[in-house]
Amino acid sequence: MSKANVEVVERFEHAFVRGDMDEVITLLSTDIVVHEAPSLPYAGDHRGIEGFLRLAEAFNGVWAIKSPLDLTFLDAGEDKVVVLVKYEAEARATGALLTLPHVEVYTVQDGKITDLDVYYRDTAAILEATGG
Repeated sequence: MSKANVEVVERFEHAFVRGDMDEVITLLSTDIVVHEAPSLPYAGDHRGIEGFLRLAEAFNGVWAIKSPLDLTFLDAGEDKVVVLVKYEAEARATGALLTLPHVEVYTVQDGKITDLDVYYRDTAAILEATGG
């Protein structure tokens, strides 16, 4: 099952980068929860499809992605997939450029992403780049 779960997450990541939100939504459980660090401009637990879409809008309001995503997909067991992510982004509020390395831990059940926990390497640098 884990290989199939990695494929689900790969499809999700590539669809998200393309901006294909219709495909993205097909890969999410209706009760998806995305966890972002409390210090981020888009902090908190974002629940359900609507919560995910609001998070995506908030993220895109903060950042302009300036490079291709460097993605490494790791099978982490029966229902977990870990993705190592790195890209260059520009903070829209300040124009500051920042490399954003982070780790995403996905839970996939029955072919749908049910949980996504995001761990940024340096949230202090994010706050500085975005002006808080």
